[in-house]
Amino acid sequence: MRFKFKPTPGLVVAIFAVVLATTGVSVAATQTSSAGRKASAASSNRGPRGPRGPRGPRGYTGADGQDGAQGPAGPAGSPGLIRIVRVESPHLSLAPGQSSYDIAGGGWQATCPAGMYVVGTGVNTGIGNLDEVLSFTTFVGGFVHNDTSITISNVYVQAICAQLAPGATASSVSQRAAAEHRRYAAALKTEQRQFEASKAAG
Repeated sequence: MRFKFKPTPGLVVAIFAVVLATTGVSVAATQTSSAGRKASAASSNRGPRGPRGPRGPRGYTGADGQDGAQGPAGPAGSPGLIRIVRVESPHLSLAPGQSSYDIAGGGWQATCPAGMYVVGTGVNTGIGNLDEVLSFTTFVGGFVHNDTSITISNVYVQAICAQLAPGATASSVSQRAAAEHRRYAAALKTEQRQFEASKAAG
């Protein structure tokens, strides 16, 4: 007995769908595999990393930022000077070969008024020889000798004195003053001895 196979339209559509699906999967797999091989080949052919390039130019400075908040006020400064005066020692006249010590001894000094302190010095020797000017807390002294052949006049030392503001009084002034007068007297005696020795040698 012979059978005649006659496919129905539904069967034909089903067979076509199966064939199409199978072919699509095969093509996609082939394309994916091919792309992977190309990427692998490109990666294996890459050379070593090159050196770093030069630094680029510096960019423009940006705009200034906003000002910050004002800081706290600092502590108050020390009181300043209230008053400044100039005081001169006795003016001396020195004959040839004389010194200020010969005439005034250790009392040749410019002393500041009470409550004022030395902040500067000055001296006038004319054509005489200034050996030294000594500045202390409350007075200025010095040593001058005349090594010329004529009498010189108007020789004096000068103290620039200042009155300090309240709260800025120098500490231990009375104790320092006594020691400074002793130092001044010793310095004058030394200068006088050297002066007399130089005259004797000449």
